[in-house]
Amino acid sequence: MKKALYLMLLLSGAIILVGCEEDPNQEVIDAIPVVIDDSLLSAYYDIPQDGLAIEEAEIEKNLLRLTASYIGGCQQHEFSLIFSTGNTESIPPGLFSIFIQRDKVDTCNTAMTDEVLFDLSPLQERFWYLAGLVTITIMIPGSDPPYIGLEYEIE
Repeated sequence: MKKALYLMLLLSGAIILVGCEEDPNQEVIDAIPVVIDDSLLSAYYDIPQDGLAIEEAEIEKNLLRLTASYIGGCQQHEFSLIFSTGNTESIPPGLFSIFIQRDKVDTCNTAMTDEVLFDLSPLQERFWYLAGLVTITIMIPGSDPPYIGLEYEIE
């Protein structure tokens, strides 16, 4: 009886330990999905994004990690990354985007820096026909040069 009880406790502890493992994809849940929409791209293209700049950008699988600096500090800022529905005819193909912050009422003037994660999965769905053929270049507005180009594989 003691052996059975000991075995049950051991197995329940193992189940708890296995169930508590960190999910390696958990970060994607917190990522903001990118938007693919020409009308939104056009609508926001000419709106100045005062003080918004990308300090760093990197892609890991379907996650785009941007370090953004901006002016604010009084309110939470929301960010979006909007892509065009078509790719350029260059080799490799390019996808233009705009990076926006949707906060116009923050009256503070503190220099802020945030890390923003974007889920690039919508690009996989939209450009499925490029899967395995080429690596595309995601072009994100930067300050100098005007666009930051990052290679991204459509799988």
